[in-house]
Amino acid sequence: MIKDIIKSCIVVASLFFIIIIADKMIHKGINKEMEKKAIVIDCKLLNRDVKIDRGVKVFISVFDCSDHGILTSDNKEVFRRAEENNRLKVYIGKNDYKIFDIK
Repeated sequence: MIKDIIKSCIVVASLFFIIIIADKMIHKGINKEMEKKAIVIDCKLLNRDVKIDRGVKVFISVFDCSDHGILTSDNKEVFRRAEENNRLKVYIGKNDYKIFDIK
């Protein structure tokens, strides 16, 4: 009886880890595809702010990217490197966008 419970727990844990690994691989593939389609655009830094969300510091940068609108990033590296004028590497989709880097 106890051996069956242990075996079941091992099977469930293994499936859980397989699902997590598969999800990370899919997400990584999606990010690589988005980065290939990213463009570099000129933006002006509107503001930077540090907020606490559930006890974790979140670094928010807000950019005015003229024709592309106002873009916000929670990427700590983008926050650190943001200056008054920036060239951002951005993927712009139909309903979303992602800032990858500052050039």
